[in-house]
Amino acid sequence: MLTSKGQRSMTEQDMVEAVVGRLRRNGISAAVGVPFMWRCIDLLLVGEDCIEAIEFKLRDWRRGIRQAQDHLLGADYAYICIPSREPTAQLAQACAESGIGLLLFDAGSHEPFEVAIPATRSDRVWQPGRTWLVETAAAHTI
Repeated sequence: MLTSKGQRSMTEQDMVEAVVGRLRRNGISAAVGVPFMWRCIDLLLVGEDCIEAIEFKLRDWRRGIRQAQDHLLGADYAYICIPSREPTAQLAQACAESGIGLLLFDAGSHEPFEVAIPATRSDRVWQPGRTWLVETAAAHTI
């Protein structure tokens, strides 16, 4: 996709790749494009006691929240990650009501992202789904 000035605009995949590179520099591995149930999780961080799912969105954060809610069947925490900007009142309220956290991506930063709104730990984790998610993530870790 080109901007009006003929430059290539950022895509969701660009954000994912930039975050993965930043995580790698910090010694953190991540799984990318992890199939889960009827969805695909953009980025998954699997720790010993915690699984965090991240859905990247340039637009349509409402869809991102719906997708992230489905991730809570296997992940402890779910986030949407959008380009860095001040969250609108509607976005902040939707995150608070759903328990989905908000991450802000800054293309010029060295940090993977900024946590604007922390996620709430899932009370919906389905153990067979969690086990399957961990096993599937291993094949998608880069």
